[in-house]
Amino acid sequence: MDMREQCIREFMDKAKEYLEMPKLTPELLRVFVRKILVYEREVKYSRTAGNPIVIYFTFQPNSD
Repeated sequence: MDMREQCIREFMDKAKEYLEMPKLTPELLRVFVRKILVYEREVKYSRTAGNPIVIYFTFQPNSD
């Protein structure tokens, strides 16, 4: 089994434990998300420019 298949299986096993997710809780975040990076806006003081966000999931292979 390669790394990708192993990550998919781990994710599926964890997801089966949480079939009913009425709301997002800190526990659910810790199970499925490794880290969230929020960067500064690309255009300072802009009301329309958003902040770039990168989400690293726990089941991604080679995620740092």
